[in-house]
Amino acid sequence: MTDVPQELLADKKLSKIIRAHGSVHEASEKRWRRPQNPFHSLVRSIIYQQVSGSAAASILAKFKRLFGDAFPRPEAVLKTKIETLRSAGLSGQKATYIRDLAQKFSDGTIHPRKFVKMTNEEIIDCE
Repeated sequence: MTDVPQELLADKKLSKIIRAHGSVHEASEKRWRRPQNPFHSLVRSIIYQQVSGSAAASILAKFKRLFGDAFPRPEAVLKTKIETLRSAGLSGQKATYIRDLAQKFSDGTIHPRKFVKMTNEEIIDCE
């Protein structure tokens, strides 16, 4: 429990809960590992926007099922109709965003290997 701030452990009620169940960080690490692929991370971010975590997790699982229970490559997303993407529970807008993202990864508009040397603003401005 080295990642838990001491002031949280100082609270008797909260400390009891943390000791019994672990920290939020520990719990989330057991269920989810950060995708190593930037395309996957961005698709996941789009899916999780403005919906509850459980709804987003369900949509993400259905999205991956469309591609054999794995994250697809951008080219596979581009070959998939919007209606099919929507059948996973994506809104029309999110399906469009994911297709647009796939297009930008495919055509080289977005260069994920350069992300490490770019500021957040530079990454956001990729067009």
